[in-house]
Amino acid sequence: MPAASFMERRALFSNALALVGPWSGPETLYRYPEMDPGQVDYSRNIFCYAAKEHPELESAGELMFTYVCNSFLEEELMNNTHIYRPVSVTLSML
Repeated sequence: MPAASFMERRALFSNALALVGPWSGPETLYRYPEMDPGQVDYSRNIFCYAAKEHPELESAGELMFTYVCNSFLEEELMNNTHIYRPVSVTLSML
């Protein structure tokens, strides 16, 4: 997955017919709910990053990846048990 710019609210992907490219431009794979101002538990201090695919855990027709969120505030990081741990997402590709 291509690296998103810092504070990007989404995980991105690119694809190619061969490993050497040419590669497509980045497209949105997933929007991080932790960074969505419309969510009840939204905090402007939380940022998400490190989206990584895990093909060894996928079934046919699925894409499985993990990401992690962090906070700019140490107090929030220490008190919010929902951040700074891997989040697993499985998407149907059918």
